[in-house]
Amino acid sequence: LSCWLFVCYCRTVQNDRKRLRQSKKAARRKARKAKLADEKLVSRLKPELGLNNPYEKRKMREELQMARASGRVVTGEIDHNA
Repeated sequence: LSCWLFVCYCRTVQNDRKRLRQSKKAARRKARKAKLADEKLVSRLKPELGLNNPYEKRKMREELQMARASGRVVTGEIDHNA
């Protein structure tokens, strides 16, 4: 009986570790996806802003991340009627 309890405990611990690992992976994927989206957005901006400089690009991306985190970014759609 005690051996069975030990096996059950080991399985739950193993499942908890798997769940934790999967959640960490999901968080990494989410962060990577957001970073790629920000890079795409920055690359579509006007080149007159001086964004051909890699340091300026990184600064702009970090500012965009901070704005997203604080909820100051509003996404809009293109008006095709204009």
